[in-house]
Amino acid sequence: MASTMTAFADAPAQILDALMRAIGALRTTFEDPFLRAQALESGARVLAILALAALAAWIAARLVSRAATSRTLLFAAEIAAPLTLVAVAHVAIAFLAPSPTLRDILIALVLVTASIQIGLAVGRLAFNPEAADARLVPLDDSAAFRIYRWIKRILVAIGLGIGATRVAEIMDASPLVIESIRWIAGGAVAGILIAGILGCRRRAARLIAGKGGDSGIARLRRMIAGLWHLIAIVYVLVAFAVWGMHVPGGFAFLAQGTAVTFLAVALVQFCLAQIEKLFERLRGTTRDW
Repeated sequence: MASTMTAFADAPAQILDALMRAIGALRTTFEDPFLRAQALESGARVLAILALAALAAWIAARLVSRAATSRTLLFAAEIAAPLTLVAVAHVAIAFLAPSPTLRDILIALVLVTASIQIGLAVGRLAFNPEAADARLVPLDDSAAFRIYRWIKRILVAIGLGIGATRVAEIMDASPLVIESIRWIAGGAVAGILIAGILGCRRRAARLIAGKGGDSGIARLRRMIAGLWHLIAIVYVLVAFAVWGMHVPGGFAFLAQGTAVTFLAVALVQFCLAQIEKLFERLRGTTRDW
């Protein structure tokens, strides 16, 4: 553990050193006329690839959306754009990519962008924040907007983390730099999840607590309603630690513990309901006597 902490303490210095070396390489490139001309040509090729892919994706989305008359077709229109982006980008990269390294970087960034767009399309299908009749999950506009915004932030954080990690791998960055990028991205996702949990704490607590009452089930639900956000935050932090430290079998253990917890709560709720029914029968029998 001490060696791991020491290694992560050295990570900022290594990242700064890598940035300084990259700046030095750029300075050398632009000071040399031949290298400067090559860099400008590579930049023009990259811009051409991105422009062609973006234009094709926009045209595909417009064509499909004009023919869309149902929720399914609208979803297909949103999926058509990222799929077209990937297809056209791969063709353009094959003809215009200036170097294998830039080709791999462009492919990684295009795939990450398309994945984020597909994830957002699925999120809009389930929690459309603009049209209640177009969302699958029956929620009010305010809740749908908050959930969709939450999903959008998580997808962007994950996409940026994956993209930065892949670029660092292609550029042969040190393992510590790559691991630091993973931790930063994972920490951002964990922070977004915790912020979302705290933001919906009261609303979810009211749903969990139900309509009230003095029964054992009602008391159990009120107890869970008061603690659910703390349990959820601890769960997020544990999952983040398991992911970040590469704990062998950590997620399997976490899933098993979650399943056992839900089964235990369901069993307690069932037992309390049966006990209350038994007491009601006994009270009815006593009245008859």
